[in-house]
Amino acid sequence: MIIENLEIPLHHPCFAGHFPDNPIVPGALLLQWIIAAAKARGLAEKVDAVKTMKFLNPVKPGDHCTIEFNIDTVRISVICRRGNTLICRGVLCRGQASTGAIDSAHPETEG
Repeated sequence: MIIENLEIPLHHPCFAGHFPDNPIVPGALLLQWIIAAAKARGLAEKVDAVKTMKFLNPVKPGDHCTIEFNIDTVRISVICRRGNTLICRGVLCRGQASTGAIDSAHPETEG
């Protein structure tokens, strides 16, 4: 298991519209930060797909989160927490993991 700290900025442009009176980090942005952390730690040069990602609790400006990465040859399991609170969990496909699955499901994409 590899653990990475994620400090949520107090001021980010997304908070102005998401939501002005109760700002929270959009799930897509949190996912982008998680993938960037995986790449920065050398866990994946690229992420081919998000197999699953379940967002369970909101993340607010100034939150301190931890990301737990568990890796195997084709997948990265992710758990993001704020203290003991589970924020999100899911699985990222790295390298050629998703390509093989897509090609086997759709042979016409081989070429």
